[in-house]
Amino acid sequence: MSPTTGRSPILVVGAGPVGLTAAWALARRGASVRLVDRSRGRADTSRALVLWSRTLEVLDALDERGGAETLLAAGHHVTGATVRAPGHPGDLARIEFDRVESRYRFATILPQSEIERLLEERAGECGVRVERGVELLGLDARDDLVEVRLRGPDGREEDVRAPWLVACDGAHSTVRHALGLSFPGEPEPHDWWLADVDVEGAIEPDRATLCLHPAGLLGFFPIEPPLFRVIAILGRATGEEKPDDPRLDEIRLLVAERAGADLRVSRPRWLAGFRVQERLVENYRPSRRVFLAGDAAHVHSPAGGQGMNTGMQDACNLAWKLALVARGRGREEALLGSYDLERRPVGEEAIDHSGLLTRMASLPGTFGRTIRDQVVSIVGGLAPIQSRAVEMLAGTGISYPRSPLSGEHRGAMAWVMGGLECGARMPDATLVDLSAGDDRAGRVQFQDLLREGRHLLLLFAAELPGDDVVAHLDEIAGEARERYGEEVSPLLVVPSPLDGSAPPALRERPPSAPRRLGDPSGLLHLAVGAGAPTILLVRPDGHLGFRAQPADDGPLRAHLDRVLVVATEA
Repeated sequence: MSPTTGRSPILVVGAGPVGLTAAWALARRGASVRLVDRSRGRADTSRALVLWSRTLEVLDALDERGGAETLLAAGHHVTGATVRAPGHPGDLARIEFDRVESRYRFATILPQSEIERLLEERAGECGVRVERGVELLGLDARDDLVEVRLRGPDGREEDVRAPWLVACDGAHSTVRHALGLSFPGEPEPHDWWLADVDVEGAIEPDRATLCLHPAGLLGFFPIEPPLFRVIAILGRATGEEKPDDPRLDEIRLLVAERAGADLRVSRPRWLAGFRVQERLVENYRPSRRVFLAGDAAHVHSPAGGQGMNTGMQDACNLAWKLALVARGRGREEALLGSYDLERRPVGEEAIDHSGLLTRMASLPGTFGRTIRDQVVSIVGGLAPIQSRAVEMLAGTGISYPRSPLSGEHRGAMAWVMGGLECGARMPDATLVDLSAGDDRAGRVQFQDLLREGRHLLLLFAAELPGDDVVAHLDEIAGEARERYGEEVSPLLVVPSPLDGSAPPALRERPPSAPRRLGDPSGLLHLAVGAGAPTILLVRPDGHLGFRAQPADDGPLRAHLDRVLVVATEA
């Protein structure tokens, strides 16, 4: 999709990873965007580092070629984490990231400065230019638009009217302050040090290493070995000010004390002392025309590397909804009203989880630390616990079951349907295009279908269907396409033998019929509970929005009419 013309652009304030993601995603979905940032250049320090699986998935869907590819190529892949503690021979625990159910079974380490550069390039390909040195002086958020005063790098001021404003301007958000919004929470009570340095010796180059020392946590995160991010909790904060930036000799002493004298530390790139806040804004949509995303809405401990990822996922969640409304194809009440309801609980959970990890890593007292280490050693070796922990870190377990965009219709015989709950992320199943002559050439990953940027209407036949079932599902697909136009992409999904073969009736589809996809393993049918003909509506971000069994179009139409504008009305 190309940006729309003739409409005032949506104003995105802040060109960090969250603002760049929001601008790129909006433009990719066909909205007109203006992106401003008060700084005169991109960040030149590493800052945030980790891109988790779910973030890569939602970025991948933003480009037909794969929106995550350039980030993946530039980053360093980390396959797991090793936990160590004094007095324990060997490793206390080893956590493997390949347990995550995603094509991205690893964490990608890439300095924020590089992430911003690559995101800016991708946004630029969609026509978005970052206006740097542009400061927001004030705003008036009205019911019909947002009036904003901007000051450019030359000092000249400009009054702007925007249909919507997306605030991605960080923890000290000018937009949040201009609206007089509170930012409830409190400081996390520890001092921290950070150092980007070369580390050589007995350390694994493709794993994070966490040392649970009585003096405090020490973590090593490989950026581009031998370059590592070293991060440490110094102890309880003793004053109002953040700790002084460390010297290299202080980092060397700390590493020797907590990780052993065999590690050699050199070539510092960035040394910093810092404090952490744990805060969450009361509403991500404080007025009809203004939205907050990323650190403007939530800040928390760096434990788990969730901050940037949660913010970028905020941006992608909002962008597909806002773009539909901006283009006149989406219903504002349901789509934009769902943003805070979906994303604020995710921000709250990120604060809780990162805070819990920090408190566990900095337990006072010998008895508490001994119990913690024993629990980590025992529980860390249990596969179900590891899988749940990795799912939490990777973000693949995020679900929106109570969203106004999540709905379900069950007929009298479908009360034990089972499968994914509505709001859950769809699995990246391997399917087969039944019109392709060769099985390998016809293989399709479900994640790749999301690159269309539309709602996917999946029509499950449940078994190799007869002509009557195919005709019924084709009819539902045709009505959906006629009613909602290109915003809905119908697909017929049927079981097929492992070789991808199917009856000629399914291979030779009429021109107006939906694409036929085989589910040779049957795993997708099983995952979604399609034991009988079933309708699934998958949102552009890959979450299951609606499910109906039996496959009747009435409940589907009622749900879609709350979300999308009928094509004849647009």
